[in-house]
Amino acid sequence: MATKSNKYKPSGKKLLMAKYLADPDFQGTITELCTKVGVARSTFYDWIGDDDFRSYVDELIDKYTDSELSRVWKALMRLIDKGDFQAIKLYFELKGKYKDTLGRNNAKTEQQSNLLQLLSGTGEDMNTDDLPEVE
Repeated sequence: MATKSNKYKPSGKKLLMAKYLADPDFQGTITELCTKVGVARSTFYDWIGDDDFRSYVDELIDKYTDSELSRVWKALMRLIDKGDFQAIKLYFELKGKYKDTLGRNNAKTEQQSNLLQLLSGTGEDMNTDDLPEVE
């Protein structure tokens, strides 16, 4: 593994492969990706097996996702403003205020009840009849 003082950075086709793997706009298959980069599938799997290469791709993905974070957050807030129950639940989960400790077989009403208890702390009156069913 590369250290911070000896940071790993691929070059040539390996760098191109890493960029395509991290690019959210690339929608191709592994075969299409290998053809585009000009390497065999076996080479692709060799590279993917390399911890340094995977870490580098992860860093590129983090850069893409970090640049989109504010847009995603604003979209979540718009859904919350519209009363989207799942968006509200996700918000509380992300903020560490709601933990779904129920098993998949427990009643949906228990999940709603737990979330409504959290929401009741906001001081807003809510009509539970308006909430959609939890999936």
